[in-house]
Amino acid sequence: GTKNRYYNEETDYVYAEIRDVQFLFVFERRNMTEAEYQEYLVKRIYKLLPGKKFVDTIVIINDPNYIQGIPDLTVLHHSRWAFLEVKLTEKSKVQPNQEWYLQNWGQWVFTAFIHPGNEEEVLHALQQALQR
Repeated sequence: GTKNRYYNEETDYVYAEIRDVQFLFVFERRNMTEAEYQEYLVKRIYKLLPGKKFVDTIVIINDPNYIQGIPDLTVLHHSRWAFLEVKLTEKSKVQPNQEWYLQNWGQWVFTAFIHPGNEEEVLHALQQALQR
């Protein structure tokens, strides 16, 4: 039997077809933890940027206990890179130093807060910045 799965960004639905039986799953980002949302974003970023995973692009989930305030994701793509700070909502609390890292490093690399409300805009800008 065949297995086909795809995510429709416009409807937030995940479609799966297994052995000619179709299933529809509603993808609920509202019920995700920040760690789950990070994992989801990592997968989207790998699909967004051209080339091979771990060869052309590496996405690192940073350890917040190692350096306080360091952004959640580091995205490396060829000679360019970015910092992304992941939030569950636009109103999620900003931790000490998070804004400083994004502002300071934003002078040289792409930086942004990302949450479901600005996800498409930020991912488009990330793609543009890293593929120049």
